[in-house]
Amino acid sequence: MTAILVAIAQLAACLGFGAAGLRILGIGSGAPVGERRVYAFALGMGLIGWAVFFIGIAGGLNDTVLSVLLGIGIAAAVYCRADLTFDIKKPDGLVPTGLILLLLLVGAIDLLEAYTPPGDGDTLAYHFALPKQFLAAGQIDFVPRALDGAVSLLVQMTYLPVLGLGEETGLLLWTFASGWIAVYAVYVMARRHLRRNWSLAVALALATTPAVVYGAGAGLVEIRNLLFVVAALLALTAVEGRKGFSYILLVGLFAGFFVGGKYLGLLFAAVCGLAVLWDRRRLTDGIVFGIAVLVAGSQWYAWNAIHIGDPLFPMFYEWLGKTGTGYWDAEHQKFLREVFLPSYRAVPSDLFWLIAYPFKATLAGEQAFSSGRTGLGPLVLLLLPFAAGGVWAFRKSIRRGPLLTYALVAALFYVIWFFSGSPQRVRFLLPIYPLLLIVMSVAASKIAGQRYVLYPLILAFCFSIGVQLGGQALYNLNAAKFVFSRETRQEFMLRTVTNSVPVPWINENLTGNSRLLTPYRYYLYYLDVPYFYAHPVQQAQVNLLPDARDPMLFVRQVRALGVTHLLFPKAEDAGTAVPTSLLGKALSLGCIVPEKEFATTNLTSRTMPSLGESKFTMSLYRVVESDCP
Repeated sequence: MTAILVAIAQLAACLGFGAAGLRILGIGSGAPVGERRVYAFALGMGLIGWAVFFIGIAGGLNDTVLSVLLGIGIAAAVYCRADLTFDIKKPDGLVPTGLILLLLLVGAIDLLEAYTPPGDGDTLAYHFALPKQFLAAGQIDFVPRALDGAVSLLVQMTYLPVLGLGEETGLLLWTFASGWIAVYAVYVMARRHLRRNWSLAVALALATTPAVVYGAGAGLVEIRNLLFVVAALLALTAVEGRKGFSYILLVGLFAGFFVGGKYLGLLFAAVCGLAVLWDRRRLTDGIVFGIAVLVAGSQWYAWNAIHIGDPLFPMFYEWLGKTGTGYWDAEHQKFLREVFLPSYRAVPSDLFWLIAYPFKATLAGEQAFSSGRTGLGPLVLLLLPFAAGGVWAFRKSIRRGPLLTYALVAALFYVIWFFSGSPQRVRFLLPIYPLLLIVMSVAASKIAGQRYVLYPLILAFCFSIGVQLGGQALYNLNAAKFVFSRETRQEFMLRTVTNSVPVPWINENLTGNSRLLTPYRYYLYYLDVPYFYAHPVQQAQVNLLPDARDPMLFVRQVRALGVTHLLFPKAEDAGTAVPTSLLGKALSLGCIVPEKEFATTNLTSRTMPSLGESKFTMSLYRVVESDCP
């Protein structure tokens, strides 16, 4: 019950901070009710994430401070309650009733995940693990890990109040609710341009999109950054926005929150800034927008610059990075750029693949795309011929307007992203996906008055939603098994989280004075003892690159971090987790000694265990303080 109350309290605080912010900006009753709700929630969520960063670096991450923060937001919601009216309209027909019932069904399936322990790898490695680590320390510490530690974490900061006050269930209920508010925001945007039935269909298609199903209930940030994108574009294209700077400030804040939530937000801010200039044709508006982006999203980049020199670590480390900190070095930077990152790019960055990538990623997804379980579904490709027909039929009436702005922002973001060298994970495009989905749905609906077009168009939606619903049901079987059985949290973890067998023993037998070093990310959130994540490529404090040969350097680095125990595969099975020679030599020199062995399992898929698994032995080693040369 406490978890539910805490999640509701944070939802209310978001609306309160957002509504108060809208009043300060002078954006009130002139905006449509639905859009005002979207603005309020997105603004409030961003402000909470922004504020928690400063609370955290000041060492104020405790129940009292976090409760006061939410309390202020709730008080603001009470004060601004007249701006937060909600009305529920009864569906007037079989089709809208059916669509709403399907949305409720999807929501009910998603709600199961909110009562199931987390199992996603990225979530367990850092989305949830870092907030838990910060709460345990009572402050935000610099985490010098490339790609998942020293990154922009504004969205994850919203996880701290609900995790600290409502524990794990409170956090999961928050991710559930914030994901569905993003779906509601897309409905509101679609409703600007489409009838209710089509808008509900678009919302249902988004809610069942694999990338949304996979990430919304977990800690992944794309669905929450989607909310900032939709809110920014709604504000940018609002008619009232032409009256002054208020809406431009709002657009800048939303873009800045995306910047603070992920490095890719920088691309969106740049594209959105161009859209502001194109839409407004005034340099002063661009300046106001830029200032708002800096205020809302620059804190994590300054945090990186202070500690490691590179605000976008590790992108510019060669030129801006600090040397001698022990956090990073040229050797790791070279390996990251030349070996590790290229493995996440499956096709060349050229004009052919710029056009072919969406088809390849959708129809024949590869591991580097991660498009099977976290893709964007088939709907956009199925809508393509209908949308093309609509554009051609009404080509003479195409002019500047919201839909053209959506299309240009989405297209320009995609082009820059594709040629930027970023990993080609399809889910990274999720924040701009609704813009494309709405534009294509509107274009297709223009010719839907003809029966030979309407029925195939409806079939395209039904096929896509049906396939995605089936995928969602399969994905949530694990959650249903947990919720409707007597399975314990630990049993669920052992069944679904790869390599997690040692975790219960470690939590029970190691003390708070111990510190565990491990190269595996999947179970970090479940560890209740201090740990150091020694990824071979993403950190340099313990050199585990394939060519590392000095066992005494390895031991010195481990001791310098206060590590007391190591958890690795047995020396002969260590593989790429650690150079075999390091572990074997440290063992033969007596610098580490075996303490316990665990027979564990590496799962191919936690959703479909039948795809296979591999078994091996993991060893817990104790670091010897004496008798080591």
